[in-house]
Amino acid sequence: MTATATSSGIDQSDYLAALTRELDEPGKGHLDIYLKPLIRDAVALDGLAANVSSAPGLGGQDEDVILGDIADVTLKAQYDAQDMTRKAAQE
Repeated sequence: MTATATSSGIDQSDYLAALTRELDEPGKGHLDIYLKPLIRDAVALDGLAANVSSAPGLGGQDEDVILGDIADVTLKAQYDAQDMTRKAAQE
């Protein structure tokens, strides 16, 4: 397997090895030890949208869009509808 590093610094094969050790020996902290150097300080709420939008999507593409503050009633309705659609597709 070829090692693949993500933009967050996670090496795919090292991560999967740590995850496998964690699954083999739950509670021993194998995954915690691997992820500890990647933990960053919390982002202030007003900078959260910019921080999240700068991260690539799960497919490595810029496919995630943040439309605004969830406190906006219209936007919340859109998110709720999207969530219901997603849940219905999983059933």
